[in-house]
Amino acid sequence: MIVTLDGLYADGVIVKLLKKLDIRFIISAHEKDLKYMYEFYHYSQKEEMQKLEGNKTQKYAWTNKLPINDTHYECEVNFIRFEENTPRKIVRYDLITDIHLDKNTALLIIQGGRARWHIENETFNTLKNQGYQFEHNFGHGYKNLSVVMAYLMFTAFLIDQVQEFSCKFFQKALKKAGRLSYLWKRMRGYFLMCFVDSWSDLYTAIYEDVGIRLTQLLPDTS
Repeated sequence: MIVTLDGLYADGVIVKLLKKLDIRFIISAHEKDLKYMYEFYHYSQKEEMQKLEGNKTQKYAWTNKLPINDTHYECEVNFIRFEENTPRKIVRYDLITDIHLDKNTALLIIQGGRARWHIENETFNTLKNQGYQFEHNFGHGYKNLSVVMAYLMFTAFLIDQVQEFSCKFFQKALKKAGRLSYLWKRMRGYFLMCFVDSWSDLYTAIYEDVGIRLTQLLPDTS
């Protein structure tokens, strides 16, 4: 098993625990948090590699067996820095791992570290910005009510992911709406105004733009 973690977990206690559990790790690193380790990195002998991919220049630099901090100086990690240059911008990020770094593993470690971005962009960003109302720091609330609400949001998100993967009605409705938050608005509109007998009826009404004029429903008042 390999876990990928953000910079909050770049700590000697966490690294020791992962090693004790025999779990491999790839963790984001930031110089402001790991000044002691970076001092060793800057003065260490580094291995380097460069790749050209279209209009991108990718640079890799790494070294093995650095002390993670002065409190846990006996806890060693391997460090890699990745830099991608394009005509428009430069992207750079650092990772620490317990997997030995060489020309064969450096690229794989970077790919593993970048895989965590999918979780950030496709899960957390969706939960916070696509209508699930999941706040960054949700807290526990009074008698853990907020935790229960968070679990319900995760459950709803899981169900929606299954539908997006396997339900043709949901897929068509989402495509028609354009994004999840717009789909939820359309669904609420139908729930408020109509008796809905099935989910397939609801999604079909959305992607076929089914509607009715009020004058067809109201009695003639002329």
